[in-house]
Amino acid sequence: MFKQGDKAVCTLNDQEVEIQFGPVKNSVGNDSYLVKFPHGTSSQVWVEDLEPAPRFTVGQKVLWAGLVHTVAGGPFEGATQPFYVLEGFQGKHVVELEDYLAPVVE
Repeated sequence: MFKQGDKAVCTLNDQEVEIQFGPVKNSVGNDSYLVKFPHGTSSQVWVEDLEPAPRFTVGQKVLWAGLVHTVAGGPFEGATQPFYVLEGFQGKHVVELEDYLAPVVE
């Protein structure tokens, strides 16, 4: 499900964490990962308490169709993959699937 370095959201506290190691079986037989929290501490978290972090966040600049847009909303669950609402030139909005977006590197 996750690999080292992946970002995930810990649903116990809604914090984004980084996967450091795993999966491993803990002492009661549940699959878990060693994760690092934003404040620097690490802890073991059950798989059931982790979900993939969104690839993009509201306000982030992304490339779509060769132009820079700003993520205005999302992610939203689509039929096949998440999608986002983008704001582009002159405040016009478009909806696009996650696979067609790329982060802007500044």
